[in-house]
Amino acid sequence: MSSQTTLKAVLIGEDRSLSRTMKGASKSVKGVGDDMDRTGKKSGKLGGGFGKLGGGVAILAGAVGSLAVGAMGSMVTFMGDSVQAASDLNQTLSKSSAIFGDSTGEIEAWGSTAYKNLGLSKNEAIGAAASFGDMFLQLGFAKAKATDMSTSVVQLAADFGAFNNLPTAEVADMISAAFRGEYDSLQRLVPNINAARVETEALAMTGKKNAKELTAQEKAAATLAIVQKDGAKAAGAFAKESGELSGSQAILRAAYEDVKAEVGAA
Repeated sequence: MSSQTTLKAVLIGEDRSLSRTMKGASKSVKGVGDDMDRTGKKSGKLGGGFGKLGGGVAILAGAVGSLAVGAMGSMVTFMGDSVQAASDLNQTLSKSSAIFGDSTGEIEAWGSTAYKNLGLSKNEAIGAAASFGDMFLQLGFAKAKATDMSTSVVQLAADFGAFNNLPTAEVADMISAAFRGEYDSLQRLVPNINAARVETEALAMTGKKNAKELTAQEKAAATLAIVQKDGAKAAGAFAKESGELSGSQAILRAAYEDVKAEVGAA
């Protein structure tokens, strides 16, 4: 019996109560299935397989088959994982609300499409944005500016990751360290970034004459400007790679995590 058939049997064939739960959750994630359909068609190599994945249950089966997570085990294990995923997402949304305030809805909407735009689950994307947002607010950026910068940096991390074949989370950590004045790890991707260059960029951006007058906020803005400038060749890399094997696997994995959270919430 294939992994798809096995999962379908577990989810909708052997337990009618779960079947009823899945009906509600499946409506919420139908858009994921439609988007996966389109994602698959971008790649001649993978289009046929992905084009057959329709609803939320099919996404679950496809994710299991593609990413070899068929060892999900029993229904009890799956439901436990789903409830935990929903709980984790709720905690992340609560943190996001405390950090972004009135912009929370904007962040949540952005996070809902992160699986296809970033290869990150909603929980992962909003969690990363919240961490950057907290940092930017503490550096003195206005909330609206901190919100825009946060989502931009996460997108930048996804593009850098796709361009350099690195996990988005790893690149996000590199960029975060650079905002704290630690440039060593990011120099793997942006070789010419260092303290002296950041100060020079910040002086040019602010019009100040003495580096001692620069604030941490101004240095952070200069750091982002350098990363965006030197990383211009990586811009849009994740979208370009989304139809390839690695990009499609990242999208399916993230979509699967979102589905788990939907099922857990239901």
